Amino acid sequence: MAACALAPACSRPAPSHGAARPPAALTAYLTPPRLNGAARQGAAVVLWGLAAPEAAIRLASPDGSAITGTSDRAGVWRVSAPVGAAPRLYSLSETLDGRLVRATGYVAVLPSPGPPAATLHPSATASLPPSDPERGLEAVDYDASGVAMASGRAAAGENLRLVLDGKEAGGDRADAKGAFSAVLSQPLTPGRHVLAVSGQAPRGGVAFTAVRPVRIAAPPFDARRLDGAWRIDWITPAGGVQSTVLFDRRTGRP
Repeated sequence: MAACALAPACSRPAPSHGAARPPAALTAYLTPPRLNGAARQGAAVVLWGLAAPEAAIRLASPDGSAITGTSDRAGVWRVSAPVGAAPRLYSLSETLDGRLVRATGYVAVLPSPGPPAATLHPSATASLPPSDPERGLEAVDYDASGVAMASGRAAAGENLRLVLDGKEAGGDRADAKGAFSAVLSQPLTPGRHVLAVSGQAPRGGVAFTAVRPVRIAAPPFDARRLDGAWRIDWITPAGGVQSTVLFDRRTGRP
């Protein structure tokens, strides 16, 4: 840009001489696709989100299968994912004009009980689509060292504090959409814990057992039921193992 500003020829449009212009999509930055919502529909979960307009959408499973779709002119995409007896993880990507952009982490599709889907983020907390009006704690993520994070939903802008086993454990302020995420001020030790969140409105807590990540026999993840929640141990892009606990709706609370 600086060179162009100094060049006299840049002061007026250059003749095209019939040369083809590159598509606008090739000169624009592509934001990664994201999951915005999920709902159960029979034996499937309908997923929807945002991507570049008219992009090819692909959710790829580690077993080699894939679910594909296309975003509309507004960038909205919608696909249907089958539900099995255990959670399934997918990498989410979009392709436009030969450019491939992958979302960070995984989209997890979950059987009932539990939320229909979640996005697993490396070194951060899982996020659930805001398709359920219930507010409170939704997920806890931790690594082998015990560093842990908690996430959930509250009233927009609400100030919150976390209490782990009766002791102050950090806090956060919910964003404009009511989502909050906070790193716990004390590490999780193996064993039973009760984590609660409090703010302007009274809320209960969640009881769960922290277990060191298991050996993942079939990479990149291992999923199992534990204490009224789905626990997923998964390999992050950095090569470590992160544990994500996704709490059931209206269950698992002490």
